[in-house]
Amino acid sequence: MTPGEIIQGAQADGVELIVSQAGAIKATGDGVAVERWIPAIREHKDLILEHLSQEQAVLTWLASIGEADPSIIAATVAKCRRDPDALAYFLTHAAEVAL
Repeated sequence: MTPGEIIQGAQADGVELIVSQAGAIKATGDGVAVERWIPAIREHKDLILEHLSQEQAVLTWLASIGEADPSIIAATVAKCRRDPDALAYFLTHAAEVAL
């Protein structure tokens, strides 16, 4: 499983993955679902952290261009989770804003 697939699968099961200020992954939601996803999250922790940080960069870019439509934002994030090429495309734009 890719990090995006783990994040998306966990989310579909009602588990929210958040990066804490300390840089750890916090999984919240239904306890049974969280326990089911913990092994995959632990196994791919570094890649998931990187992916979540990249998603945040894409979200920051979307905000910087004035995109506020929740459906467009959700579709963009979902696309980035499924398609590494789409993620790379949006990160290129995000990097331009960060310059």
